[in-house]
Amino acid sequence: MSTIVATAIVAENPEKKDEFLLVQEKPRKEIPGIGGQYNLSAEQKEPREMIISCGRRAGKEETGYGVEPTHLIGVYHHPGVGGNDIIIFVLEAKIVGGELHTQEELPADILSAGWVSWEEIQTLYGQGKLVSPYVVAAIARYRSRTVRPLETIVEFATH
Repeated sequence: MSTIVATAIVAENPEKKDEFLLVQEKPRKEIPGIGGQYNLSAEQKEPREMIISCGRRAGKEETGYGVEPTHLIGVYHHPGVGGNDIIIFVLEAKIVGGELHTQEELPADILSAGWVSWEEIQTLYGQGKLVSPYVVAAIARYRSRTVRPLETIVEFATH
């Protein structure tokens, strides 16, 4: 069993309150049961990559939007998923540029990306169509402004 560290972002539509950026994932061999479900834009952290940088990369690679993390929403732990422990740092992020990927521009592991209303997210959760309860929990914390300063994450670059 290994530990996977990932960063995910919660980004609210700057033009329409209570719409959030989600991706629909393709099936994944390394995590059985994942496929066709919706998730926050998230990426596994690369070796030596900083958590906040990983959040920026997740937004850009999966959706096409440039994002700038602004707050820590929470740290979520999923023990024993596909034989791995998964730790996800969820960051609030603002859209700072770019545009939503077209279908042709999406990464190979993403079926779709787009804005989804809070009401629709709750419906997806009730239908078991979210990759994990962390999606609705993180957005609920964002909506209630139960967030922490980004400086809560202390990262040390190694030389």
